[in-house]
Amino acid sequence: MPRFSIRQRQNTSVPTGIFLDPSYANLSAIMSAYQRHTIDRPLALTIVHNPHARTPLATGFLGALREYIAEENDDTYTLRWVTEDSA
Repeated sequence: MPRFSIRQRQNTSVPTGIFLDPSYANLSAIMSAYQRHTIDRPLALTIVHNPHARTPLATGFLGALREYIAEENDDTYTLRWVTEDSA
């Protein structure tokens, strides 16, 4: 399901398309984490790598639970899941 913006607590919207804009090439990846309790388990990180990054972040570097690479396909992008075998 497409998400064209993310609503913040201050009731403002942050557009999601800027991540795929080549003018944001200084952004290597986006890291996200949401979890209610971390006392008995590690924080579950999700990382999405920027396909336009000037300085790409190595896959597997941060030990994220979920990691994706955004790949350009004609006029769309597809998120490919990174596994230890494909990193």
